[in-house]
Amino acid sequence: GSYPANAWGLYDMHGGVWEWVQDAYRPSYAGAPSDAAVAARGEAADPPHVVRGGSWGDYPVFLRSAQRFSHPAEYRALDTGFRVARAPGP
Repeated sequence: GSYPANAWGLYDMHGGVWEWVQDAYRPSYAGAPSDAAVAARGEAADPPHVVRGGSWGDYPVFLRSAQRFSHPAEYRALDTGFRVARAPGP
């Protein structure tokens, strides 16, 4: 809460750790869902997943949600984590 909340009322979203997300990695956004649905796994049984947002050990240019890389599910590092979230309900 050191800075104002973003448009969704969330604080401190970037810069802690790279965030491992549910989306399967694709080299581009071609064919990706446009409705915030999870990106499909495609042909691979266990595709690499997307990590986003940069961490405490990165240059500021990496501290944005558009910055993304891929890592396999078994990848472990001190600067990579995940955020538990759920869709808003009634």
